[in-house]
Amino acid sequence: MQKYKLDVLIITRDYPPEGGGVASHVYYLAHALSELTVTRMDLRRICNVHVLTIGEQQKDEGAPPNFTIHRVRGEKRHFTSGGDIPLGEATSYVLNHWSKIKADVVHAHDFESVYIASMIKAAFRIPLVVTVHKAPKDWDKTLPQRDLKDCAMQAMLHFDTADKLVAPSTAYQRRLLDQGFPNTKIEVIPHGVPIAWLAALPESDVLHRLNLQNDDELILCPTRLDPHKGLDTFIEAGAILKDRLPHRNLIFAIAGSGPGKYKTDLLRRAEALSMESSIRLGAADGRDFDHKEMATLYRRARVVVLPSRREGFGQVLLEAYVFKRPVVAANTGGIPDVVTPEETGLLFSRDEPNDLAYQLEKLLEDESLAELLTQQAYKKLQRKYDASIMAGAYLKLYKKTTGITKLIGLPQQRQGI
Repeated sequence: MQKYKLDVLIITRDYPPEGGGVASHVYYLAHALSELTVTRMDLRRICNVHVLTIGEQQKDEGAPPNFTIHRVRGEKRHFTSGGDIPLGEATSYVLNHWSKIKADVVHAHDFESVYIASMIKAAFRIPLVVTVHKAPKDWDKTLPQRDLKDCAMQAMLHFDTADKLVAPSTAYQRRLLDQGFPNTKIEVIPHGVPIAWLAALPESDVLHRLNLQNDDELILCPTRLDPHKGLDTFIEAGAILKDRLPHRNLIFAIAGSGPGKYKTDLLRRAEALSMESSIRLGAADGRDFDHKEMATLYRRARVVVLPSRREGFGQVLLEAYVFKRPVVAANTGGIPDVVTPEETGLLFSRDEPNDLAYQLEKLLEDESLAELLTQQAYKKLQRKYDASIMAGAYLKLYKKTTGITKLIGLPQQRQGI
């Protein structure tokens, strides 16, 4: 089947200005899809992209004409079955605006969105693609009886909801296979980032939000405050490193938000280690950092750390690569897909603060090693993880699930991000 364009409906509760890895991923993917052209020489666009998300309607600056954001209002800023945004309201929005959307494929990015997308699939008989963002745990048959997200995954399996499941890493792929999904349903598509766009972001006045000084040596942990992110290990490694390198003005900053109780627990741990003056647990105002602020923090960082106990991919590692910052990450989940040890970064044993401190010390004390790793990481980034590569892989998947074999292209349009 031949068409002028492919119409894609992406459904996600997380989208900027909200922060988080899923929000950034969808932002990068949606814009990259909207910028795909027939060929490098023929610049006619081949995708119309629609994003359904939560928030107040606003003018989204910089979006090209073939890119539309549909925002459904909600105080709690997420889809729920009985809260501020009933699933029926979000679904009805799509039904009422279908004449403008007319999607060939619907793509869901969280479990609440799957419920909406499955109704759209049934109503208009279009395929459903689901990207799995849940950090994979070791599979246990009783998990669906105890964990809401695993229960949702088993429901997807039982009712054969999705036409394709996208696993961003081999760790996700293994987890889906363990859970019973057939391999024919699974596509492995790594996340990607818009390298040129991120690198060109201007400096921002963000240092005051983390109470940082110009002469601080920043060890950056760009993740939300969540127990499975291994932040206690990060703080304990910081205490070890401060003792080993007392001559250095090291500041360990977590650039993310999270529950107040967990933040209090981390602060108590820092105080017990006499680290309260060297730790920054997110911004004092509790808000997340936008792309420009994160770009400034990456540029200022001496090392970027991802100490997660569970991690499906680790998109922030790619962002660190963009700014040529050396990385240290836990050897868990999908992280080894991104970080090749001693080649593009360093890995440490999960939950081992002494090992994390040792790897950090290697990078801080050996600038030639840090430089070598960042240069090799940047080459891998360009070769494998640019957002355009990711978008091309998704386009191939969309075409396969829809039966569309050729896209002729829309008239040439102005650039987005």
